[in-house]
Amino acid sequence: MVNSSLEGQVRYVTNAAGEPTDVLVPLALWQQVISTLKDPASGLAWVDEHESNAQLLADLKISLQEAAARQTFPASQLWDDLADEP
Repeated sequence: MVNSSLEGQVRYVTNAAGEPTDVLVPLALWQQVISTLKDPASGLAWVDEHESNAQLLADLKISLQEAAARQTFPASQLWDDLADEP
């Protein structure tokens, strides 16, 4: 599981207006994310295969709007929330 040092590893790319546009993630962390997504035990593979494209696009749109409004939270919180799920 990723710990709080994650905040120092992930970097954000911004445009000329200072709005976040991209995220740079260390390769080892990215490989861990991909591995987790592919692991049937994580439960994420099911979501990837069964959630409708419309729902995925709606979720992505909300995420992009939140990022543009700087309504973000540390990635460590995401990992902590995932660890709390059964």
